[in-house]
Amino acid sequence: MKIKMLGIDLDGTLLTDDKKISPATKAALAKAHEQGIIIVPCSGRSLTGVKPYLEQLGFKDPQLPVVVLNGGLVQRINGEVLDSFEQGQADMDAYLAWQRQSACHLLFVAADHYFTFDQELDWGMRHLSELNRMPIKQLPVSAAKRGLKFYKANFTGEPAAIQTLLHSFSEEFKQTHNLMQTAPFLIECNHGSASKGEGLAKLAEQCEVSAKQVMIFGNEGNDLSMFQQPDFYKVAMGNAIPKLKQLADFVTRTNENDGIAYALQELVF
Repeated sequence: MKIKMLGIDLDGTLLTDDKKISPATKAALAKAHEQGIIIVPCSGRSLTGVKPYLEQLGFKDPQLPVVVLNGGLVQRINGEVLDSFEQGQADMDAYLAWQRQSACHLLFVAADHYFTFDQELDWGMRHLSELNRMPIKQLPVSAAKRGLKFYKANFTGEPAAIQTLLHSFSEEFKQTHNLMQTAPFLIECNHGSASKGEGLAKLAEQCEVSAKQVMIFGNEGNDLSMFQQPDFYKVAMGNAIPKLKQLADFVTRTNENDGIAYALQELVF
């Protein structure tokens, strides 16, 4: 199989449950890199949350592209923006309206920081801040009308509250925003045109790589858009949600059992 680009999710895919890259996975990706395969992290994380793992893999080229914030931003690791889908005042008003009907917290994601109008930070907010190495700015409620721009919104809360909110979103709202639950405590919300799949497809085109030469790896709901790209070769992790496994061309081992390394050995090398 002639593969020229790998699109790889991080949490639950590249990373083990304790947020590490296994030696076998590291070696397999190094081999792919040596063969000229372009390796593109595709994550819900921000660039600051992705870069430490690129450094662990030894990928230091500042021109290396990444798809971050679920496709809200496509950047090079030097920060250069290749594509972006900002959200603005109308989106913020809508998110705040949904928050008022729920028991959830709301966190907005800019390129290099979070901001919230909540007076208290819950565990989910603090966890995301630590995971992505980005500070949270707590703003006064009056700032909600200042036309602030952001790339993604996160609802955090107790699993029951998250489930209630997820099922309350109107069909109209779901048609204009990309909404996905990616953890029991978290709903991630993007511009309706932003997704990992679209971001990676555009990037492949820019790199003159055919969609049929792109292999993707994922495990969660925010990877679904990559699995809906008709020509990508789709690899679901053994720990992936059922919907991804149904769409996959190949189901590999879990993230705890070197799933990426196993698939590359079986399919690419």
